[in-house]
Amino acid sequence: NGIILEKSVDTSDWVTPGRTLYRLAATEDLFIKVAVSEKISPYSIPGTPVDVVLTATAQKMAGRIEGILPVADQKTKNVTVKVRLMVSGTIGQNIAENM
Repeated sequence: NGIILEKSVDTSDWVTPGRTLYRLAATEDLFIKVAVSEKISPYSIPGTPVDVVLTATAQKMAGRIEGILPVADQKTKNVTVKVRLMVSGTIGQNIAENM
């Protein structure tokens, strides 16, 4: 399942092989990236369940830590923790890319 993020063609447009027609986003296989202090990163263990609150929509949902991206921010020394959202039903349709 997914939603259309961007449409590159209109009805009756000619298309060529390899041209991008649409950009899609999954509504069931969602991840978020969370910047955390490197001091907290040892507690970000893959498989650990976490609670997630999306500020923009006030939605609360469950997540699971997938891992830490292997590069820290040079200025802040924060690392990025990747969290898989456990979505069900239409919850994923109310989430926007880069929210």
